[in-house]
Amino acid sequence: MNPLPAALFSLALLSLPARADDLSDRLAKILREADSDDPAARAGVEKALDAWCLDAGEGATGRLRKAAEGATPEVAGRLNEQVGFLEKLASSREFLAVFREFSMDPIKDRRWVRANTGYGDVVVREGDRTVRWVVVEGWLLEESPQRLRILQANMRVAEIRLPVKTRPGWAELPCGDAPPPGTLKEGDFDTTARKILDVEATRQRVENNAFPEFNRLAQGGLPWDAEPALFAWWALERGDIRLAAGLHAAALRACSPDLDTDAAVKYILRTLHTRLRWEAVTGAEEGLPRDRLLRMWEGVARIPSGDEPVEARRMIAGYRRELEEDAAWKEPPAGEVAALPAAKRAAYWLHHLRDAVQLPDDGKPDPAAELAAVGWEALPALVGSLHDSRPTRFVLTGIRGYELDMFFMQTYGDLCFSAIEEITGMDYAHPKPAEKLQRVEEWWKEASDAGPEAFFMPLLSENPEVGARGLLAVDARKYLPRLMEAAASGGAQAAEILKKAHPFLGPGDAEAVRKLLSDPEPQTVLAAARILFERCKDSAGAKRVAELAKGSADRPFRQSALELLAEADPEAGAAVLRAAIKKEPPDFEFSRIAAYFPEKGLVSDLVVWLDDETLTKFTGGSTLCEVRDFAAFALSAMCGYAKEWTWEMDRVERAEWIEEFKKWLKANGDSLDWKKLSARALEAFRKTNRSR
Repeated sequence: MNPLPAALFSLALLSLPARADDLSDRLAKILREADSDDPAARAGVEKALDAWCLDAGEGATGRLRKAAEGATPEVAGRLNEQVGFLEKLASSREFLAVFREFSMDPIKDRRWVRANTGYGDVVVREGDRTVRWVVVEGWLLEESPQRLRILQANMRVAEIRLPVKTRPGWAELPCGDAPPPGTLKEGDFDTTARKILDVEATRQRVENNAFPEFNRLAQGGLPWDAEPALFAWWALERGDIRLAAGLHAAALRACSPDLDTDAAVKYILRTLHTRLRWEAVTGAEEGLPRDRLLRMWEGVARIPSGDEPVEARRMIAGYRRELEEDAAWKEPPAGEVAALPAAKRAAYWLHHLRDAVQLPDDGKPDPAAELAAVGWEALPALVGSLHDSRPTRFVLTGIRGYELDMFFMQTYGDLCFSAIEEITGMDYAHPKPAEKLQRVEEWWKEASDAGPEAFFMPLLSENPEVGARGLLAVDARKYLPRLMEAAASGGAQAAEILKKAHPFLGPGDAEAVRKLLSDPEPQTVLAAARILFERCKDSAGAKRVAELAKGSADRPFRQSALELLAEADPEAGAAVLRAAIKKEPPDFEFSRIAAYFPEKGLVSDLVVWLDDETLTKFTGGSTLCEVRDFAAFALSAMCGYAKEWTWEMDRVERAEWIEEFKKWLKANGDSLDWKKLSARALEAFRKTNRSR
């Protein structure tokens, strides 16, 4: 086994030794009790001796040996046994000190608890309904009126916001052995830890049913055969050195009965190395500060994994460089960035590429997308950064997502390569990364001399989306007339050209766009109608789009058409939906879009589907959805029904909802204010579109 750095495996839990005279007095008292005729006095010797050893620190072994020399044979035997135990424990302490790298909150004097998150699902057995609550277990770090914070066995902190909100009526259902929602029950760490000591029972349980183990791993938990090491660390923190030693031994046994001690230690260290690496990768995605991420990667480099820490060294160098750049960076006023020349905008977003994530929050700019939007003028900087190994916050997951080593951080070079593909529309894929980058660099040598027009103009027929976007990014005023000429010539490319030209058009272009409403391609008509309505304040294309949507079997086209009609002509949109619902059952997309068309006739047509229990391929909650689910979801939103339809309801609750809704609609349908409902639906639609 590779030797572990002495600083890492220092005696983490031993405080500075107490005063020598105090230790001597305490040891003398323990020796008297060990030699006592009183069974009660002798019974407490082991615990007292363990506590004394913790306080005595590294000098405990020498003191005990010296004390044994002058003790009675029985007491001397006990002290020598303690010395042997301490010598074995020393290796445990050195090994377990690796958990210091995880920066977990200290748990000494904290309570082990079980808390109900308020989440769960309803289980029906023989007519009785109970809730299968999601319960977290671990060390209570914080208990306040606002929240509970609990350090779990996956070494992550669960936060429960208080008061919790549960589904109506759930709080009154039996909880079983779980505490009520938003509350906690006292647990027992010793009992939980001692269950882990039985590694054979755990091994058998995992072999019989591996799914809980996969789920635990996906949430960052340690494999079952490495988890005893974590509990041993916690036992050491609490001062229970005998339980710690037992758990450490259990961890070694759990790895494999066939592994020797050295091989078992290597396995556990590699497991912890993988776990801390996963925490550093996902921590970047979650927005942890870069200085903290740097410390985590420094910890990854210190934990022996059996391989050279090449990745960790690269990440450490990358984060150090980024921290230096962050300190020197001067952020321009937000309003000035869009007005910067293209090359400077590219430099701005290239700096912020370090904070790019896979799924940006709504409303926040995506540095990778902004770089691609700069277009041709960003290519010199992007090509020049292809070999840049600085880390970003963009994380990809491998096929086996439950395995922690299948999480990968995208570098600057990775995202710059993707941006180049986005700008050019070219696929430079190659199994060898070095040759892939070489392809791009060779292409750029030629393309940079020819210029953007020579590259993008031919793409208007081959890849119109990329061609139009590229030309508009270079010079919209110059190339917009040529793009409109290309769109007017018709063909499959016209719709894509119009979509890219959309933001640059206005009322002055209405006449030219209106001519495209007679194009034989439905997508071209839709794109033209959208431009007329959104850019020219002209709804002339709405009726033409409605006519096409009514007779179309193309569902994606119909959905896009309805999104336009929700604002441009809601009445025509409702007619499209009524025609569709007479031919085919509602599905998820239908229920989503129908919510924006509250119309009495459509409601009447949709109610019929509430009795259709045909299963669909869609999943709601933990079960397959029925046709009636989609009808109910749409009706709930359209009519403003007080009791909202949700996917979390079980079959019994769904049947009750449908019966109650039918009664309500019969009593109130004629008096509903459809104008008011339509106005509310339009407001909701606009709000949803803005958030997109």
